[in-house]
Amino acid sequence: MTFEFILPTLLSLGAAWYLVKPHIAAETELFSQTTSRKNTLLEEKERLVQILRDLELDHDTHKLSDDEFEIMNRQIRAELAGTLEKLKNESSKSRSS
Repeated sequence: MTFEFILPTLLSLGAAWYLVKPHIAAETELFSQTTSRKNTLLEEKERLVQILRDLELDHDTHKLSDDEFEIMNRQIRAELAGTLEKLKNESSKSRSS
């Protein structure tokens, strides 16, 4: 009697897992890709912030002229703004999913 109950239950659970597993795997893969992309953008942001710090130090110690500093500062800040925008978009995507 117990065997007659356990076998169908196990078969039902196995079938349910077989049907649900691809959906769980797809969600996990999407989460992994989103997390990886976000981490890459965070690393890029930190790299650009460090470049700005170094640039300001070089300017303060007169290793860069005012003109050189302004040009490089503007370029790095533009790149940082783009990275922050991508990071913002990535964060809003992950919240809406």
